Amino acid sequence: AHNTTAMGRVHLRFQRFGRIRRPHYRLVAADSRKKRNGKYLEVLGTYNPMLQKDGRKDARLEVERIKYWLSVGAQPTKGAARLLSSAGLIPELPRRSLLKKKHAVEAYRKGYEGDLIDMVIGLDHQVPMEPVPVEAVEEAVEASVSEEPVETATT
Repeated sequence: AHNTTAMGRVHLRFQRFGRIRRPHYRLVAADSRKKRNGKYLEVLGTYNPMLQKDGRKDARLEVERIKYWLSVGAQPTKGAARLLSSAGLIPELPRRSLLKKKHAVEAYRKGYEGDLIDMVIGLDHQVPMEPVPVEAVEEAVEASVSEEPVETATT
């Protein structure tokens, strides 16, 4: 027969409705294995990203039910997490850094010691003490970017 306890992870995600270039979304709790607009467990709200006449975007959320699903381990997708964080239901998501590896290499090569974001956008005009050889910098950056687990001493 059918085993109802073997459900996959629950995701909080959007189902897309509307027409071409005029979307609106339904926030649902759904089994992660189901299609985007497929079967869902519960409707948790709606979101209309089109600007209203007063310049706002419309979001209606069932706050108590969203808190329940989050408490039992439901994972919001990126878009749903962005909406939930702006509503204050989850912590704000970290912003994606625009810094690239080449920025770090160049900064360390010039001997820069400070916040790389300030260096890239030009807020901090620190004069470097002495240039560092490119090979040493590339090795240091490769070591910090490597995917090998770093062993730490446990006390």
